[in-house]
Amino acid sequence: MRDRMIQFMRGRYGSDELGRVTMWVSLILLIVYAFTGVKALAVIAILVIIVTDFRILSRNIARRSEENRWFLKHTAFISKKLHLVKQDAQDRRHYHIYRCPNCRQKIRIPKGKGRIEITCPRCHIEFIKKS
Repeated sequence: MRDRMIQFMRGRYGSDELGRVTMWVSLILLIVYAFTGVKALAVIAILVIIVTDFRILSRNIARRSEENRWFLKHTAFISKKLHLVKQDAQDRRHYHIYRCPNCRQKIRIPKGKGRIEITCPRCHIEFIKKS
């Protein structure tokens, strides 16, 4: 059975980021449909699933790859913003983040050092904060 599936998928495009996002969108639409009963949501969700399956089973690999590249190019800012938010959340465990009162530059100070004098790396103003 597994060999048949591998043989069937040989030469086909498969899943990518655009496919995963469209499947999540269809799942969310189906969940909203379950709570609201708006049939248009179910129809849209099913159409999205059909298009996603078409992309996964497609043999036109160059075209599907180009679609995925376009999607990633136009959503890169969202990925970058989410990565920065995640990094800030991880940094806040071990560091205090202060802003320079003069130039508003973000300054990361380790926690647990008591009251310390901070020198801004950009404008070189000194100020005292608790870490």
